[in-house]
Amino acid sequence: MAILVLTLPKRDLNVAKYMTWVQQHGYRDRVKQLIDLVRLGRRRGFGANEYFLYAFFAKERPVEAAKNYVSTRSSRRLSLTLSPFGINGQHGLFNDKALTGVLLRSLGFPTSVDLAIYHPTRAFPHATGLSCKQDIQRFLGDAQNYPCFGKPLNLSRSIGAVSLLDVSDNAVEIADGRVVPLDELATEIATQFPDGYLFQQCLQPHQRLRAITGPTAATLRVVTLRTSTDISCLYTVQKLPPVGAMTDGFASHGANAMCWVDHTTGTIRRAQNMGRMNINALDTSPHGDLPLNDYSLPDVPAAVDICQSVHALMPQHGVLGFDIVLSDQGPVINEINALPIHAIFQRAADQGIMNDERSETINDAIAETRRLANALG
Repeated sequence: MAILVLTLPKRDLNVAKYMTWVQQHGYRDRVKQLIDLVRLGRRRGFGANEYFLYAFFAKERPVEAAKNYVSTRSSRRLSLTLSPFGINGQHGLFNDKALTGVLLRSLGFPTSVDLAIYHPTRAFPHATGLSCKQDIQRFLGDAQNYPCFGKPLNLSRSIGAVSLLDVSDNAVEIADGRVVPLDELATEIATQFPDGYLFQQCLQPHQRLRAITGPTAATLRVVTLRTSTDISCLYTVQKLPPVGAMTDGFASHGANAMCWVDHTTGTIRRAQNMGRMNINALDTSPHGDLPLNDYSLPDVPAAVDICQSVHALMPQHGVLGFDIVLSDQGPVINEINALPIHAIFQRAADQGIMNDERSETINDAIAETRRLANALG
């Protein structure tokens, strides 16, 4: 068995089972559900899983209720419209976590500290270079390098990510409780991630964040827009990992949760278990049953300010998604995503991203992107 998560878990919905549940609970009969699915698929590109997870069936007019939402496909199209390829954008740079970190640190922004980087041919002068399995094994065999966090240079959604606590007798202790052979872990990293693997210092979450996320350094997603007048915060969403998970991403075992956060105050406005339908909000954290509604997160306005300052330096991008750790040392940039997917906001807030509050700002940002594209030729 693989030590690291190498593929995303399959979480396909059993459509027949969900249709039966919806009918039994008095929302809509199977015929009406089928009509909804066809209409939403043809008109707006929604799949069956989105129909059930967004709980469109619970609305009196599902197709009308979905008009402000974007599907997974149209969400990517929206982000591509705001940050298109081909106008000297930094899409490739943002995909490389090491280079992104080097750039941000050189500009004075707080980032995770790189300890070592594995790559067969590339060398990074700011961190220990690892070019083969033996180098990885030597690095992981040194107890002074622990605790540390490992992740691929250019993959997302927590694929290959791992939190490493300690090493002893050629065995590595992982944060999920496993103890694995050092040689096998080094071999897996070298063979499964030939495009590079990054080891960083572990970040410790702020005490107020730890109270609802547990020990995992879960990230705050901050999405910013370049409009005709400024860099605007579109939304902020705090991720909550499942109990026992090492990361807050989709590859974690069990379903994570998302909390819609007021970016001006840091208070949680609504939370959603991502493994359940949007019928009821998530009221308490899976870590200690702490009430989530109106819970105040630390340093959110400061985190948003950092993201806006970074985005201001990237004129080719109309939208950027930042993953920020609200650490005990303050906000730290973990990653930047040039094409954020907006489902996390829609599910956490239980509202469409193109609602009246945000659509005007989004359309203004699209117009500004087109103006800049024309100016760049």
